[in-house]
Amino acid sequence: MDEDKIEKMAREQEERINKVLEYSERMAAKHEERANKILEKAERDSQRGPSMLGNLLLLALFNLIVVAMAAGTLFFGWRGYTLTTNGDTTMARVVALSESTDGDGDCCVYSPVFEYTVNGRRHTFESLNASNPPAYRVGQEVEVIYNVDNPSDAAVNSFFELWMVAATLCGATLILFVVLNGVAIYKMRSGRPLLEADSD
Repeated sequence: MDEDKIEKMAREQEERINKVLEYSERMAAKHEERANKILEKAERDSQRGPSMLGNLLLLALFNLIVVAMAAGTLFFGWRGYTLTTNGDTTMARVVALSESTDGDGDCCVYSPVFEYTVNGRRHTFESLNASNPPAYRVGQEVEVIYNVDNPSDAAVNSFFELWMVAATLCGATLILFVVLNGVAIYKMRSGRPLLEADSD
């Protein structure tokens, strides 16, 4: 496979990933908006007693979040599997630290940007893991693993970098699924609405 074809495959894969992420963000926003509307209606109707249909619809809506998380788990899990089964290693250098806000909106956490060379071509990627203080320093060299069919797809060759996102998502998905559906079934069997208005 020539280098131009590999580069084209890399661009196409990056475009597909970006489209999936954009679609996921749009769907999450739509689901959040629908959930808010359902919550508002549930609060207005709470004095008239619980509706089984309303409970089921609300449960289905919340489970869409679980499905989205499961899809993310499969995506990152498959990527880690592909790299470990169809990958080769090389040394990469940290060329920058990308700054961003953390999950609480506070500044700042840092993601290392790595540069490496395969078959005379330079490639870069930004780690999915961000931290403060930074886990790496500019100029530091580390071993990375890349897909031999698509050298631009790479990650630091460590369990944390390859599997931590998928493992975290998997655990959170299972916990959310069990807790969400367990509470929902208990409330519906008790004849109570999933969301109850405050009595204050």
